[in-house]
Amino acid sequence: MFSPNWSKLAQPKIWLDAVVQAFYQLSIASAGIMNYSSKKPKNESFMSILLIVPLGLIFCGILSGLIIFMYVGHFCFEKGLEISSLTLKGIDLAFNILPKAISILPWPNLWLFIFCIVLVLLGIDTMFGFLESVSDSLEQ
Repeated sequence: MFSPNWSKLAQPKIWLDAVVQAFYQLSIASAGIMNYSSKKPKNESFMSILLIVPLGLIFCGILSGLIIFMYVGHFCFEKGLEISSLTLKGIDLAFNILPKAISILPWPNLWLFIFCIVLVLLGIDTMFGFLESVSDSLEQ
């Protein structure tokens, strides 16, 4: 993670994937962000939020990347594989690597239960954001 392959930066697909990830993380162009910002008091400054949100996302992204790559590296080391030989994307990561990583922690059943609850709550919370956008647009 900290010794990048600089030749990959010349590939347009890498940049496209990065932009898609940034749009996804920041929820750019979703009605939820506009809806939430409309409820902010008019005299309250938004400059601090413009710094806090992206910096928080960068910190969380680096931290989660370190944790994921640590476990992926551990599993590849155990199996004698190269990390570049893996083809993990999206749902494979959430339902293959993370449960295996949780299984080597102390009290794995407790951590797996918490992981499942967090995934369910994340889905419910995402739906609240979408439904609030729809209900506020119908209300207005």
